[in-house]
Amino acid sequence: MNGLARPEENNSNNVASLWPEHSSGVDARGLRPLGLGAIARKLVGLPAGSVVSPSLISPRSHDTLLSRYCQRLITERLHAASVLLCLVTVAWIPIDAALFDFNSRIVVPLATGRLAFSALFWMVGRMEFRPANAYHGIGSIALMVSAGLGFIFFAYVVLIEHGQGHIAAQGCEQYALMPIALIAGISIFPLSLVEALSLTILPLMVLIVGSRLCDNVFAGLRTDALVLLTSSIIGTAVTSSVSQLNLLINLLGHSTMDPLTEALSRRGGTELLDVFFRQSECTGTSLSLALFDLDRFKLINDRYGHLAGDRVLREMIRSLKVRMRRQDAVIRWGGEEFVVVMPNTDAVRAREVLMDLCFSGSTVRPDGTLQAVSAGLAERTVDKAQSWPELVNIADERMYKAKEMGRNQLVGPAPIPLNREGE
Repeated sequence: MNGLARPEENNSNNVASLWPEHSSGVDARGLRPLGLGAIARKLVGLPAGSVVSPSLISPRSHDTLLSRYCQRLITERLHAASVLLCLVTVAWIPIDAALFDFNSRIVVPLATGRLAFSALFWMVGRMEFRPANAYHGIGSIALMVSAGLGFIFFAYVVLIEHGQGHIAAQGCEQYALMPIALIAGISIFPLSLVEALSLTILPLMVLIVGSRLCDNVFAGLRTDALVLLTSSIIGTAVTSSVSQLNLLINLLGHSTMDPLTEALSRRGGTELLDVFFRQSECTGTSLSLALFDLDRFKLINDRYGHLAGDRVLREMIRSLKVRMRRQDAVIRWGGEEFVVVMPNTDAVRAREVLMDLCFSGSTVRPDGTLQAVSAGLAERTVDKAQSWPELVNIADERMYKAKEMGRNQLVGPAPIPLNREGE
């Protein structure tokens, strides 16, 4: 299958990273986690020796569903932060006037700059960022932070050119603390360790540059006290961001995962289907979906009990995960019915994976026979589906057709053969 990794490279589905306790924390060479893992463990209050989810370290480990929820939360809070920044920026104009003794050479440029940058804050806060990848969240926050830093630099220039004596000293002391305020603002967002630390770099650099630009009027602030204050606020902001992300991961895992099979629940699956379908439409790429049902599964529950049936379900999902890429997902649709979603995969490639499951079986039933499945395969571009529910309905109809054909069948869109003899 195009782009499918080998089984030994695939032991997780699209949302496996949501469950920290299922992460190995050890790479293929048996190495222990790096120092960032230990830092993240301390930040979120995990006991020593516990495994830290890679999702807490870097956004590269975020799956599609986690990225969607993070971006949604970041966007909501960014909107609120933009309103607050606009109000505070404009409301500070009278304070500047009083602070600089109504010196027009200082007050007028600062007031003009405040009005311009408050409009910029509003524009950035109203921008819509689609969660196409894991880095859009940090990108939107970085734009807001950069806008704030741009105004601080503008204020430095005004004070250096027009400020004199104690007036310039008071201004530098005031504006020197603004990068620290921006760092503290990062704490309201759910971010990974790498993201949170990255966002503190620019404010920290501006703080250092500002101290040098205003060196002759910076005596009012003790440098060592300023560094200590900044370091403590960075630590607090990073801790808060990583802790929020950890809470989001736990809540998302419990609300979107099926506890028996560790596949996506139907609730989480429908959200993911919506994301995949929209992305497929926007990019014009393929989206394959298979709905399959375990044949004669009820006999297992009736003859051997529900515990035996549960074991078969778990083993079936494990077998599916081995065959799937990281971006693929398996959803427990209901009972013994499951949906496998394969983005960027055409029907022919998807069939190569599903045929093996349909005909050879991969899970042993309690009576020693292989568990067979009946599956229906649908693909967005071939079937011209207009929505993901329509795509599921097409796969569902083909799954029932497979049942009518004698079970242990895969029915897909023409011109794909419906049985091995047609290959």
